[in-house]
Amino acid sequence: MVRRISWVGAVLTALCVGLAVARAAGLTVTAGTLGAGTMSTRCTTGGVGVVSNAGTSTVTSVTVSGIPASCGGGKLSATLTTPSASSSGGPVAIPAGGGSVTVTLAAAVTAKEAGFTTLLVQGP
Repeated sequence: MVRRISWVGAVLTALCVGLAVARAAGLTVTAGTLGAGTMSTRCTTGGVGVVSNAGTSTVTSVTVSGIPASCGGGKLSATLTTPSASSSGGPVAIPAGGGSVTVTLAAAVTAKEAGFTTLLVQGP
């Protein structure tokens, strides 16, 4: 009896999670206001270059290149995350014509670990 109830509970849980994911996949996002800010379309759908500027053993800043002119006038923030640490920097103004910007991190991150960089453009 106990095993049957556990099995039924697992099936019902999987069904509910599946329905929630399916419902979320059908959502659409449009421009408008959102509580603490304004939603807008992306200034680019292309890729940009990201280089972690490392000293002897730590990363202290991130340089982002290839920013298109459509992002010019906006502000760029960056977060570098590794398995043992995370550090953010910015926002830094993006030149009107796009190009490159360097974001200094609030705290140095160990360069020995693989990590990823998250970028956020606010505006223009």
